[in-house]
Amino acid sequence: MARTRTIKPCFFRHEGLASCSPSARLLFVGLLQLADKEGRLAWGADVKDHCFPYEDVDAVELAEELIAVDSIRVYAADEKVYILFTNFAKHQKVPVSEKESALPAPDTGSMATSLSEALGLPPKERPAPKKKRNPKVSLEENPKVIHEGSGGYDVIDSVIPSARRTEGCLDLRQSSLSIQLVSPVQEEQDSCLVLEDFSDLDLGVRRVWATYRKYHPRSRTTPPRSWTEIVESCLAEYSADDLCITIRWAKESRDYAYMRSKNIDKLNNILAPTKLPGRVESALEWAGITTSMDSFLEKNAQAALRYFDECGAYGRAMGPGTLIHYMAEYGLPVPSPEVEDQVITWLKKRRE
Repeated sequence: MARTRTIKPCFFRHEGLASCSPSARLLFVGLLQLADKEGRLAWGADVKDHCFPYEDVDAVELAEELIAVDSIRVYAADEKVYILFTNFAKHQKVPVSEKESALPAPDTGSMATSLSEALGLPPKERPAPKKKRNPKVSLEENPKVIHEGSGGYDVIDSVIPSARRTEGCLDLRQSSLSIQLVSPVQEEQDSCLVLEDFSDLDLGVRRVWATYRKYHPRSRTTPPRSWTEIVESCLAEYSADDLCITIRWAKESRDYAYMRSKNIDKLNNILAPTKLPGRVESALEWAGITTSMDSFLEKNAQAALRYFDECGAYGRAMGPGTLIHYMAEYGLPVPSPEVEDQVITWLKKRRE
């Protein structure tokens, strides 16, 4: 039986719900009306009939979006599946005359990670985008590699895009982040697979989600569709490296500790469009990557000049990624790829 419930103004500003599709948000309101005094309801055909009487939608898929942002939770009891609102008592003022809940309360062992799992349905995956083939691209030009393991393929995280021209392993000692690049010989030895069949956008989404799953290992293997769209929009402005560092910053730094204590550290919260520019800047500083040429030269001009002279003495070209590798080797502040290009230009003009 549907009941009258309250929708507060903060519902429209909630970052988690804002990342869901409009139909998922409408489902949230409909489920709220079906919930009893304790914020519980049994999942059944009446959910679709009440929330979408005239639309042909997949209510299970929409509910998965709400579960992903922790607005609702799912559990099983007495061979039935139930939905529980996470903050029902906080936002609802239930009339005293409303009868007590007759549904079983959840316990730790009854909770499920997804509605499909609780219903015994096979998980639905997002259709793979059209793949681009470019067989002429070599490993040095496009070193996007993944290692084959028991659970499928894990994308190797890269921190600095321009460092792809440097073979070996680059260790960012100040930030505990690393770049691992696989040469053609290592590729054959380690059974690596060059990802020539995937678009850069799809690879970026996979890498960002793989980084997030390190902190949430029980998450689904593919992100929800709404979260995928958020990541894709962020990749239009920032690199996957920047987003991966931002996720690590949000999960590990003290600056984001308060947000973590309030459970506002889901992927859609971290990559909120209005907050992302400042967070990326803070994350890069936290990782020890200098993002301004002036601030880099203020303390590291002599080190850069010394390396530039060494390259000239040995007849080596100071190309992209070389200064980054040099600074990291000696435990010095690492410039971002953009700053590195500016510094190299400055060095060449200074020595002319």
